[in-house]
Amino acid sequence: MHGGTVSVDAAIELEGSERPACAVEAIYRMFE
Repeated sequence: MHGGTVSVDAAIELEGSERPACAVEAIYRMFE
């Protein structure tokens, strides 16, 4: 889960505050 958390944080930083929820959801879908 630690690796997943890092990836999510990185995705949020890349996305900025535009659509962080979408970025997180996409990351979670990739892990599923």
